[in-house]
Order: sequence, then C-alpha cells, then structure tokens
Amino acid sequence: SQIMQRRPVEAWKLGNAHSHRGLAYAGKGDYDRAIDDYSRAIYLNGGNAWPYNNRGLAHAHKGDYEQAIADYTKAIELEPENAWPYHNRGLALAKKGEQDRAIADYSKSIDLDADNAWAYNHRGQAYASKREYDRAIADFTKAIDRDPGYTWSYTNRGVAHASKRDYAAAIADFTKAIETD
Repeated sequence: SQIMQRRPVEAWKLGNAHSHRGLAYAGKGDYDRAIDDYSRAIYLNGGNAWPYNNRGLAHAHKGDYEQAIADYTKAIELEPENAWPYHNRGLALAKKGEQDRAIADYSKSIDLDADNAWAYNHRGQAYASKREYDRAIADFTKAIDRDPGYTWSYTNRGVAHASKRDYAAAIADFTKAIETD
C-alpha cells in the first residue's frame, strides 16, 4: 500500500509484471499461480480490466465459473467497451447451461467487435444447444466469413447441418474443416 501511495508509477510497473507473469503461469497451465499473480496485479492496479478478465479465464480453466463470471463482470464495469470480457463471460455462462445469458453476452461482444469470429462461433454453439439450427448456421457462416481458417466454425456448422438432416451440406463443411486444418 505504501508503494501505491508514494510511487504510483512503480506500483503500476509491478502490477504489470504480476499480470504478465500470470499470463505465463496460465500459459503453462499453473492456474493457481496465475490467479495469485492476477490478484496481486489487481491490488496494485485495481482500475485495469485485463487482470480481472485474465483471472476470470484462469478460474474458468479450473471450472470455477461463478468466480470467473464475477471477474468478467468487474472487467466489464471497468471497461464496458472491451468486447473480450463479454465474450469470456458468455463462455462461462454457457458452461453453466445459461444459454440465453451467454447469447446476450456474445451479442454484446459482437456489437463491440463485429470482426470477432470467435464470438460468432460461440454464439452459434449456444443457438445450436437450443436447437435453433438456422440461427446457429448463420452465426457459423459469419464466423467463417471473418476467419476462413477457423476450422471449428466449419465443423460446428457441419454439425448443425447434420442436425437438420442436411447431410450434403454437413459433409461439405466437414470436408472443408479437414482441408483447412
């Protein structure tokens, strides 16, 4: 606390170092240490949305979706124009089976970043889980339009086509996923 009061620039630098080390720990799958570093970064730089977002990702990897949602929500409060916390909160909500809330978050993420293929793909998965296959197919197509190399969108669209018994379209999408990967 003294470093934050006496030397705010040093506190900011230290917070960034903790945040980046948290990314490294998360990258190697050590989510407990990542959470510790993100928490320290938050303590030092509480006004920065990214440590909250990234701590939420670490909690989600551990299956603690409630804590992940709380962290994403705080990141959104701090930076409401950042598309990623909405997207990530949507993922956690979907894992909890709250597809309508997940769709709302993916939609907000898309509103903020219309080029985010992942948000379209994940919203499509949420629609597919609700058996809204036409909406799912539309979103998977939008994801493919934005990132033709994102093979999951072809695979997911193929599953949606197969669910509608449109096997020719399903085979075409699965073949494209195989060729693209």
